[in-house]
Amino acid sequence: SSSGSGSGSRNLRPRERFQGFNTAFEEVYKTQTAWLISDERLREDVRTKASMWVIQAYWTFYSRHKNSVSERYIKYTTDDLETLLLDLFAGSPKSLNNSYRR
Repeated sequence: SSSGSGSGSRNLRPRERFQGFNTAFEEVYKTQTAWLISDERLREDVRTKASMWVIQAYWTFYSRHKNSVSERYIKYTTDDLETLLLDLFAGSPKSLNNSYRR
């Protein structure tokens, strides 16, 4: 039996997983744009590593399921995410407010 925080998400359909990602990303974006990493070099390093991890995982899932899910559930491209992740840890709270649409 598999236990762990991600095991339940494997049973969701791709559409539901895209919706879940969108909601979670917007919450994290709102929170982590408010966080401040004052050391510029460290801030860039954290952004780069977070971006690589998020975008690689998203791209893998997106590539596998993009043709089986309506475009309306795919809110972000990898380019969108890369741009948005640059806002993190600058100490300036921002919100996507569901207005971000491809």
